Amino acid sequence: MEAKTVVIKIRDSDPLCVSTTLLTEDSSVFYYLIEELNQTEIEIEDFTPETVTIFLTLLQDGTVGDISVSIFRELHKLAAVFNVTWLVEECRRWLKKKIEDATDYDSKLFVFEECRYIKNTWFGLIPQRANED
Repeated sequence: MEAKTVVIKIRDSDPLCVSTTLLTEDSSVFYYLIEELNQTEIEIEDFTPETVTIFLTLLQDGTVGDISVSIFRELHKLAAVFNVTWLVEECRRWLKKKIEDATDYDSKLFVFEECRYIKNTWFGLIPQRANED
């Protein structure tokens, strides 16, 4: 039996054929789009091709190493938009580490701006677990 794929259309880049299993395993949004709405093409054009490619690679690998400062916001946003809870948590862990390690003006400014952005834009998007206050 041949594995099912979905075409991911990326801004200013060639489309990617991606396994439906890879997309739906950790994402309720992809699951809904693919399994419930039977979409065979999904446009992810609000993000840079680099970040979308990294996002898809992280879904495949299931682990996050160091995240580049330049893609953090988009990666966190992608994880939140597609409801990939483990990746949202990893992004937030990464940001917490950046907060703890911030000693110079530029790194403090970066973490302040990211925290403010998350609070104003994404806070509350991912529901907390029932056992969390």
